[in-house]
Amino acid sequence: MRYASLSESNDDDCGTANYETAATRPFLRSGRLPERRKYLLASATIVTVVLIFVILKNDESSIPTRLSKEELMKIEESYRKQDLIKKEAEMKLDHIDNVKVNNSHKLPPRKFSGKTAYRMCRSGAGNCVQRYARIFPFLVAAPKYNLMACLIQKSMSTVMSAIMCYLFREKEFISHGRSILSELDDIDFCEKKNRHGDVEGMIIHLNITDLSAWKFIMVTREPVDRFLSGFLDRCIRAGDSCNGCGNNMTCFLETEYERALDFAYAERMHFAKPALSVEDLHVFPQTWHCSMQRHYDYEFIRYSSDPSETLMEDLSRVLRAQNVSDSSIDYIAKSLESGRTFHSTVTSSSRAFLEQRLRSSPYLMELLVRLFYHDYIMLGYEMPKLDFDA
Repeated sequence: MRYASLSESNDDDCGTANYETAATRPFLRSGRLPERRKYLLASATIVTVVLIFVILKNDESSIPTRLSKEELMKIEESYRKQDLIKKEAEMKLDHIDNVKVNNSHKLPPRKFSGKTAYRMCRSGAGNCVQRYARIFPFLVAAPKYNLMACLIQKSMSTVMSAIMCYLFREKEFISHGRSILSELDDIDFCEKKNRHGDVEGMIIHLNITDLSAWKFIMVTREPVDRFLSGFLDRCIRAGDSCNGCGNNMTCFLETEYERALDFAYAERMHFAKPALSVEDLHVFPQTWHCSMQRHYDYEFIRYSSDPSETLMEDLSRVLRAQNVSDSSIDYIAKSLESGRTFHSTVTSSSRAFLEQRLRSSPYLMELLVRLFYHDYIMLGYEMPKLDFDA
C-alpha cells in the first residue's frame, strides 16, 4: 500500500523550520510564534498518532507472533481429522464392488448421432447449457503482489486458497508451521481477511487505483476430469444423496444437466433461481463462476494431477510476472509435490472404473458435452469426439 509523504522542508538546528517571512515577522517580534509552533507541533503529533492507528488497523496481514494453546489445539485437531478422513475416503473409494453394481447397466445410444459437438450445440438442437450464469464468486487476494484468484470448487480451490493465504502472510505462514495442503476453512490462517465477494468490492476495499497492474487468475480443469472428481468426492467419499442418485453416475449426470438447465432458465427469465446444492457447486460449468460475463481478463492456470506439469508451469509464470520471489515459488512447488489433500480422488480404483465407463459411452459423453460445451470452448480444452464405437 502506498502512502503520500509530507513535503520536506529545510529545518534549523533545533529541528523546526525557519518561519521568518513577511507573514511571520510580526509574530517573531511579538514573541507569539513559539506558542504557534507548540500548537502546530501538538497538532502534527495528534495527526501522526491517528495515522499510525489507522494504518495498523487496516494492515490486515498483521497477526500475533504466537498462537494461544486453544488455537494450537484446534490446528492439531484439524490435521488429525484430515488424516482420519483421508484414510476413510481411501477405503470408500477403493470399495469398488458396490460402485460396479450401480454402474453396470446398459446405456442408451446418443440422442444426436452423427452430429459433432459443434453442430449439436451451435444449432441449438442439442439444448446445450448456456455460456454464462451467475454463481456468487469466491475471490482471494494477495495485495502485496497485485494478485487475485477466483476459486472454483473441484478446480484446486482448497489448495489455491492456501497458496493465496501464504502469499498474503508469507513469513508468518512459515513461522507458524502451517501447510498449504492442510489449510482448511476451520483453521484459516488468514482469517478470511483476504477474501472478497466480487471484483468491484475488492477494488473499493483495497483502494485499487490501477487495476492494470493486477493479475486475475483462475485454475481451470478439463471437464471430464472435474466432473469425475466432483462425483467421486460428493457421491462416494462424502456419501451425499446426490439428487437421489447415490453413487449411480449416469443418474447424477442426467439430473445435474437438468438442474443446470433449470437454473439458467430462471436467470434468463428473471425468476427466483433454485437453491444451489453442494453438488451443483462442485459440478456446474466453470464459466458460471468468477463473474466471467463481466470480467473475462483472467490468466488461466491449467490443473494437472501432477503439479510439476501444466499447473506449476502456468502458476510459476504468473507469480514471477508479479514479482513473487523464487524462494516463495519453490516453497509452493515443493508443497504441492509433497502429497495430496484429504479429498483427492484421482488415484482410486473407483475413479479408474468410472472414467473408463464415461469416456467409452457415446451417450454419457454427449450429455457431458451438452453440460460443459462452453467450458471446452472458453477454457481452451480439446472438444471430445462423440461418434465412436462404444
